[in-house]
Amino acid sequence: MTSAGTVAAWSAMRAVYEGALPNAELLAAISRKRPKTIECRAVREGWLKAEESTERLTLAERISRLANALVGEMETIEKEGKGGVYDKARIETVAALMRALEKAGELIGAEPGKQEQQKKTDAEKADILRRIDERIVELARFFAEEIVAGRADAG
Repeated sequence: MTSAGTVAAWSAMRAVYEGALPNAELLAAISRKRPKTIECRAVREGWLKAEESTERLTLAERISRLANALVGEMETIEKEGKGGVYDKARIETVAALMRALEKAGELIGAEPGKQEQQKKTDAEKADILRRIDERIVELARFFAEEIVAGRADAG
């Protein structure tokens, strides 16, 4: 039989593992220390809460973190709406935030690999345009030769 403390510790570990922001209560359940003890030590040592430390992240990491939070919010909405009752305002808010986040990512090129992919796409387009240009020149020379030889009409 598993003790209540062990169950609470595993539940807290799972929550953190699955993306829950750590707080004194979760850390207390994991470490089996009192939440007040954890809070006092955090204050004394200047711990930064996960949501407060975003200024140390790159912009791409911040956008990724927000995207993860919004996906989590959508999953929560989906779980809570199993009975067919959904909070329309909450869904619209999440959708608007997702669109804004997507636009921000596009504007700054923060999506991982997006700039590299764009460079590759640009290079492919440049190669296609170069080949088209070469073919146009080749056809123009051929047609000019045909006109000079009298086998084609210039009009």
